[in-house]
Amino acid sequence: MSSIPLQVTLSTESSASSNLGSATIHVAVKNTSPHPVYLLLWSSPLDPRAVAMGVVKFVSSTTNTTAPFLNIKINRQAPESGYFSMEDDHIVMIPGAGTAERDLEAREPEVALTKGERYLAKAQGHWMGVWTYETDGEKLSMEDGLFGQFESNAIEIEIPAEGGEEL
Repeated sequence: MSSIPLQVTLSTESSASSNLGSATIHVAVKNTSPHPVYLLLWSSPLDPRAVAMGVVKFVSSTTNTTAPFLNIKINRQAPESGYFSMEDDHIVMIPGAGTAERDLEAREPEVALTKGERYLAKAQGHWMGVWTYETDGEKLSMEDGLFGQFESNAIEIEIPAEGGEEL
Protein backbone atom coordinates (compact mmCIF):
# COMPACT_ATOMS: atom_id res chain seq x y z
CA MET A 1 0.00 0.00 0.00
CA SER A 2 1.67 3.23 -1.08
CA SER A 3 -0.84 5.81 0.14
CA ILE A 4 -1.13 6.75 3.78
CA PRO A 5 -4.60 5.83 5.07
CA LEU A 6 -4.87 8.61 7.64
CA GLN A 7 -7.35 11.50 7.70
CA VAL A 8 -6.79 14.53 9.95
CA THR A 9 -9.77 16.46 11.34
CA LEU A 10 -9.75 19.52 13.60
CA SER A 11 -12.53 20.80 15.84
CA THR A 12 -12.50 23.34 18.67
CA GLU A 13 -13.89 25.01 21.73
CA SER A 14 -12.42 28.47 22.24
CA SER A 15 -11.89 30.41 25.43
CA ALA A 16 -10.03 33.50 26.53
CA SER A 17 -7.54 32.80 29.27
CA SER A 18 -4.76 35.38 29.02
CA ASN A 19 -4.11 38.95 27.97
CA LEU A 20 -4.10 37.72 24.41
CA GLY A 21 -6.22 34.62 23.88
CA SER A 22 -6.25 30.87 23.72
CA ALA A 23 -8.20 28.01 22.21
CA THR A 24 -8.32 24.26 22.58
CA ILE A 25 -7.95 22.43 19.28
CA HIS A 26 -9.25 18.87 19.17
CA VAL A 27 -7.25 16.76 16.71
CA ALA A 28 -8.54 13.43 15.42
CA VAL A 29 -6.47 11.18 13.14
CA LYS A 30 -8.66 8.50 11.61
CA ASN A 31 -7.28 5.30 10.15
CA THR A 32 -9.30 4.73 6.96
CA SER A 33 -7.81 1.25 6.54
CA PRO A 34 -9.29 -1.95 8.02
CA HIS A 35 -5.80 -2.82 9.33
CA PRO A 36 -3.84 -1.30 12.23
CA VAL A 37 -1.55 1.62 11.43
CA TYR A 38 1.50 2.64 13.48
CA LEU A 39 2.25 6.37 13.53
CA LEU A 40 5.42 8.15 14.61
CA LEU A 41 4.15 11.19 16.54
CA TRP A 42 7.07 13.47 15.61
CA SER A 43 5.84 16.61 13.80
CA SER A 44 2.40 15.05 13.34
CA PRO A 45 -0.88 16.74 14.33
CA LEU A 46 -0.81 14.49 17.44
CA ASP A 47 2.60 15.80 18.55
CA PRO A 48 2.14 17.62 21.88
CA ARG A 49 4.26 20.51 20.47
CA ALA A 50 2.33 20.77 17.17
CA VAL A 51 1.17 24.37 17.83
CA ALA A 52 4.65 25.64 18.81
CA MET A 53 6.18 23.93 15.74
CA GLY A 54 3.61 25.46 13.37
CA VAL A 55 1.99 22.15 12.39
CA VAL A 56 -1.29 23.89 13.29
CA LYS A 57 -1.35 27.47 11.98
CA PHE A 58 -3.83 30.25 12.70
CA VAL A 59 -4.60 32.78 9.95
CA SER A 60 -6.46 35.97 10.88
CA SER A 61 -9.80 36.34 9.09
CA THR A 62 -9.33 40.12 9.20
CA THR A 63 -5.72 40.60 8.06
CA ASN A 64 -5.07 37.23 6.32
CA THR A 65 -1.78 36.97 8.23
CA THR A 66 -0.56 34.01 10.24
CA ALA A 67 -0.59 34.52 14.01
CA PRO A 68 2.97 34.67 15.39
CA PHE A 69 4.11 31.31 16.79
CA LEU A 70 7.36 30.01 18.28
CA ASN A 71 8.32 27.98 15.18
CA ILE A 72 10.46 25.69 17.31
CA LYS A 73 12.57 23.02 15.70
CA ILE A 74 13.01 19.84 17.70
CA ASN A 75 16.02 17.72 16.82
CA ARG A 76 14.93 14.14 17.17
CA GLN A 77 17.06 11.21 16.23
CA ALA A 78 15.87 7.85 15.01
CA PRO A 79 17.26 4.90 16.96
CA GLU A 80 20.75 3.87 15.85
CA SER A 81 19.40 0.43 15.04
CA GLY A 82 16.98 1.96 12.51
CA TYR A 83 14.06 0.33 14.33
CA PHE A 84 11.37 1.71 16.65
CA SER A 85 9.78 -0.57 19.17
CA MET A 86 6.00 -0.80 18.86
CA GLU A 87 5.96 0.04 22.57
CA ASP A 88 7.97 3.27 22.07
CA ASP A 89 6.33 6.38 23.57
CA HIS A 90 6.72 8.10 20.18
CA ILE A 91 4.66 5.45 18.35
CA VAL A 92 0.88 5.26 18.48
CA MET A 93 -1.10 2.33 17.10
CA ILE A 94 -4.40 3.29 15.49
CA PRO A 95 -6.64 0.23 15.07
CA GLY A 96 -8.32 -0.52 11.75
CA ALA A 97 -11.08 2.07 11.17
CA GLY A 98 -10.07 3.58 14.55
CA THR A 99 -9.13 7.09 15.62
CA ALA A 100 -6.36 8.60 17.74
CA GLU A 101 -7.18 11.93 19.39
CA ARG A 102 -5.46 14.72 21.29
CA ASP A 103 -6.42 18.16 22.55
CA LEU A 104 -3.84 20.86 21.82
CA GLU A 105 -3.76 24.11 23.76
CA ALA A 106 -3.17 27.06 21.46
CA ARG A 107 -1.94 29.75 23.84
CA GLU A 108 0.97 32.04 24.46
CA PRO A 109 3.89 31.74 24.23
CA GLU A 110 3.36 28.97 21.63
CA VAL A 111 1.07 31.20 19.54
CA ALA A 112 -0.20 34.78 19.98
CA LEU A 113 -3.97 34.80 19.45
CA THR A 114 -5.62 38.21 19.90
CA LYS A 115 -8.85 38.61 21.85
CA GLY A 116 -11.79 39.57 19.67
CA GLU A 117 -10.15 38.12 16.54
CA ARG A 118 -11.33 35.28 14.29
CA TYR A 119 -8.87 32.79 12.86
CA LEU A 120 -8.89 29.92 10.41
CA ALA A 121 -6.89 27.05 11.88
CA LYS A 122 -5.47 24.23 9.80
CA ALA A 123 -2.94 21.44 10.32
CA GLN A 124 -0.42 20.80 7.55
CA GLY A 125 2.85 18.99 7.41
CA HIS A 126 4.76 15.83 6.67
CA TRP A 127 4.28 12.41 8.23
CA MET A 128 7.67 11.38 9.64
CA GLY A 129 6.79 7.68 9.70
CA VAL A 130 3.68 5.57 9.14
CA TRP A 131 3.62 1.79 9.03
CA THR A 132 0.59 0.15 7.42
CA TYR A 133 1.53 -3.51 7.62
CA GLU A 134 0.76 -6.09 10.23
CA THR A 135 3.82 -7.59 11.79
CA ASP A 136 4.55 -10.47 14.13
CA GLY A 137 7.64 -8.70 15.41
CA GLU A 138 7.91 -5.84 17.85
CA LYS A 139 10.01 -3.54 15.68
CA LEU A 140 9.19 -0.94 13.02
CA SER A 141 11.95 -0.31 10.49
CA MET A 142 12.52 3.31 9.43
CA GLU A 143 13.22 2.15 5.89
CA ASP A 144 9.81 0.40 5.72
CA GLY A 145 7.89 3.46 6.95
CA LEU A 146 5.77 5.61 4.67
CA PHE A 147 6.34 9.34 4.41
CA GLY A 148 4.07 11.96 2.89
CA GLN A 149 2.06 15.12 3.32
CA PHE A 150 -1.02 15.63 5.45
CA GLU A 151 -3.58 18.42 5.53
CA SER A 152 -6.62 18.83 7.77
CA ASN A 153 -9.87 20.65 7.34
CA ALA A 154 -9.86 24.37 8.18
CA ILE A 155 -11.90 25.48 11.18
CA GLU A 156 -12.93 28.93 12.31
CA ILE A 157 -11.94 29.98 15.81
CA GLU A 158 -13.21 33.10 17.50
CA ILE A 159 -11.25 34.34 20.48
CA PRO A 160 -13.73 36.12 22.81
CA ALA A 161 -13.04 39.82 23.38
CA GLU A 162 -14.20 39.66 27.01
CA GLY A 163 -14.20 37.25 29.90
CA GLY A 164 -10.58 36.17 30.37
CA GLU A 165 -8.20 37.00 33.18
CA GLU A 166 -5.98 39.94 32.40
CA LEU A 167 -2.29 39.77 33.27
